Amino acid sequence: MQERKNKFKYVKIALNEVKFEGSSRWQWGLSGAISLVLSIITCFSKDTIEILKTTASTFNSVSLAIIAMIFTAYALFQALLNDDMVWEMSKYNNLLETSNRSFLGVVFLYLSNIIINTILIIILSTLPTEFGISNDYWIDSTICFVFIWIYEIFTFRILIEIRNFAINIYKVFIAHNKLSLLKKENKEEKEENETLYKMLEIKRLKELKMISEEEYEDKRKEFLKRM
Repeated sequence: MQERKNKFKYVKIALNEVKFEGSSRWQWGLSGAISLVLSIITCFSKDTIEILKTTASTFNSVSLAIIAMIFTAYALFQALLNDDMVWEMSKYNNLLETSNRSFLGVVFLYLSNIIINTILIIILSTLPTEFGISNDYWIDSTICFVFIWIYEIFTFRILIEIRNFAINIYKVFIAHNKLSLLKKENKEEKEENETLYKMLEIKRLKELKMISEEEYEDKRKEFLKRM
């Protein structure tokens, strides 16, 4: 029962990545516009079955290439993680959870798309070129148009989702660079404070006449070089 709940949880995470809201509306609009043009061209062509099979095959190849890139990018992201990085990312708008959720959602979307494309290619390979559901050309064209339009809308929307994943990974690299700079600044500040402290100690030794003026000047010049 718990395993089934987890599966639905993963599906929900994937769907949340592409739900129609806020900034994702233009992505749905762009997907719909592109799909509308391509669907009309495909449906009213003499080689609809062949074109659709080529389209599904192309989408599948692109999805496989992108999912390989996603795993590579996520592997680099995991390689950057350390205790300090995890702590900083948890404070930075919960970036760690956002990145992990984005990765999981995008992977599920692309896997689903690859499965759908594969099934579609297999089915289309078994159909004759002149296949039709009815004897009416316009009925067949309408059904074909609706199916292809919905299929291509979701496919293009999933392809565009890689943009959001790339932005999340970019934010991770920015956070990593900022953390590295902060560590370097803290290290330099610590070294500078240590040098100043040693200079004060040397000055105090000179005042107590525990070292000569020449020794004091030599050590002071040495510390100034370090700064």
